[in-house]
Amino acid sequence: MRLKPEKIEKLADLIYEALAANADVTVEVPREKVTHLIKQVIQEDMAAEDAIEEEARKMLDVHKEEITRKGASYDKLLMKAKQQIAKDKKMVI
Repeated sequence: MRLKPEKIEKLADLIYEALAANADVTVEVPREKVTHLIKQVIQEDMAAEDAIEEEARKMLDVHKEEITRKGASYDKLLMKAKQQIAKDKKMVI
């Protein structure tokens, strides 16, 4: 899933607000530092998902002719491949 920088910024702000509002959480560093780290984690997660999708596409490309010949849904197979790769890497997508 692609997110625009503005959306990532908004998510980071919302996450920070939720953390700051939680009585069990004490924020001892400046807001900017926390939101910067949150944005970094979101971007790293998106990059990891992109890498999983690329790996799944490469895996399916080997069998593209067979997929077409059998009339299978490339999109469904791609999703299944991504889910399996993510599971193998102990990730959730």
